[in-house]
Amino acid sequence: MKKVLQLLQPTPGLAAFLKDYPAGTWNEFRDFDGSGAYKELVYALLDKQRSLCPYCEIDLTDNDRQIEHFHPKSDDLKGANYWNFQVANLFAVVDDLILNPVSLPVVPAVFSVNFAGEIHVAVDNCHASGANADRATATIDELNLNCRRLMNARAGVWEELQDDFIQRIEDGESDEAALGGI
Repeated sequence: MKKVLQLLQPTPGLAAFLKDYPAGTWNEFRDFDGSGAYKELVYALLDKQRSLCPYCEIDLTDNDRQIEHFHPKSDDLKGANYWNFQVANLFAVVDDLILNPVSLPVVPAVFSVNFAGEIHVAVDNCHASGANADRATATIDELNLNCRRLMNARAGVWEELQDDFIQRIEDGESDEAALGGI
């Protein structure tokens, strides 16, 4: 992660949009002026950030970048669209570097966890579900999903599941019934 400078005021295109459409949405802004105002904002952010993603420090390219809102756009406690257009809330970032958890398939599982609690990419499942295996790997790396704290927590869950399974077998359940009960 890298400290970056932020814009101090809206770009001219953003200011014009806000003047013409004070209740406008982020999607409307992206289309405003044939996307010229959006592109102007991207370039201004790139200039401030020296063309680096503040999260992963990768050089941002024309084909692999987007504007990220650090504070969620959906938070409307300060009024509709408040966070959408706060320039201090905007960063140019690598486009889709990590997997969006909302778009993950339920099955097949894109990740697997071993008994030590380490999470891995299930590459074959990624291919079967259309998930991007490289982004899955980047998700593990960028979010540090194999830090000791998370691995210990996952290993603890495995241990509880194993103990429950053994108890069910000792109580006379079949392997299939014991697996179905945990």
